[in-house]
Amino acid sequence: MSYKIITAPAVEPLLLATVKTRLSISDTLDDPDINALIQAAREQAEEYMGRSIITQTLEIAFNCFPDDIELVRGPVQSITSVKYIDGDDTEQTVTATNYMIDDYGPKDWLRLDYGKSWPASRGHTNDVKIRYVTGWGDAGTDVPEDIRTAMLLLIGHWIRFQAEAESGVGPT
Repeated sequence: MSYKIITAPAVEPLLLATVKTRLSISDTLDDPDINALIQAAREQAEEYMGRSIITQTLEIAFNCFPDDIELVRGPVQSITSVKYIDGDDTEQTVTATNYMIDDYGPKDWLRLDYGKSWPASRGHTNDVKIRYVTGWGDAGTDVPEDIRTAMLLLIGHWIRFQAEAESGVGPT
């Protein structure tokens, strides 16, 4: 299932100062590179886990409403909108009282509320669009410590073995 990032994270889960302290880096010469590595580590961790780390807005699309809708890259904080194109070629919004977030498993799902049914969409490419907010929170301190530690280890590895990796004679 594909998705679009509508609003990227406003911050990274690790601060430059934290990374430099943990890796015993005192100069400022490589600060832009370290900031890029922080972002790359977050993106790699998100891809590996299939989860969003810091608050961001995503959108998924379908041709029509499936029975159960997996909300990729949870944890889901909220649903922004559920929209669809009806048979008259008009965009409609599904009322929030018709659905709920099921977050009691390893994946988050958008499910119909009891006694409700999805409306009929036109059935054309990407006629159903679900926009939602996902991630552990707005600050790095909201992110579980094991994820932040893994990111620090990855950044440290990239910095420590950069020359070896570029020359092809070290760990990659």
